[in-house]
Amino acid sequence: MTASSIKPALSRAVTVRGHAISDRDPIYIVGEIACGHQGDMDQAKRLIEAVVAAKADAVQLEFFHPPANTVGSLPFYKVVEDLSFTQAQWRELMAFARKHDIAVSAFVYDDVSTEWALDLKPDMLKLNSSDISNPDLIMPPPNPACRLPLEPEHLHFRKLPKPLIWP
Repeated sequence: MTASSIKPALSRAVTVRGHAISDRDPIYIVGEIACGHQGDMDQAKRLIEAVVAAKADAVQLEFFHPPANTVGSLPFYKVVEDLSFTQAQWRELMAFARKHDIAVSAFVYDDVSTEWALDLKPDMLKLNSSDISNPDLIMPPPNPACRLPLEPEHLHFRKLPKPLIWP
C-alpha cells in the first residue's frame, strides 16, 4: 500500500491566505522549524527567514507550555523547558513571520499553547492526531478562517477521513 492509495480526496478546497489547498491544486509547502531553534530567538528568526528564502507557502511554529505537557520532576523537563518560548516570545516570532508576509501554522500541544496561538491569530492550527480526543483542543477556534490540519503521519484515515474544517 502506498501513501497515495490511503490519502482521501478532499471533499472541498481549503483556502489559506488566498491559496487553495485541495487534491486538484498545486502542492502547499509548509516549512516546519520544530525545535530547531534550540530555544534561541535569533535562531528561530533565522529559521523563519530560511523558510521564506526557500519560498515555502507557510512556516510552522511549535507552541508548547512545558508544565502542561511534562512532569516537572522528570529528568528531561529542563531540556523541554529550555526549548520553550514564553507567550511574549511567541508574539514576537509571529510578528517577525508576518513581517515576511508568510502564512503561519501553529502546531499546538496543549490547552495553554492553544490559547496563546489563537490569541495570535495564525492562519492554521495543527494538532497531533492523538489530541483529537482532547475536547479542550478540538473546539472550534474563535477565528473561523483558521483551519485545523491533522498530522498525517499519525492519522488513521479509516478513523478520520479528512481535516477538521469549520464552516
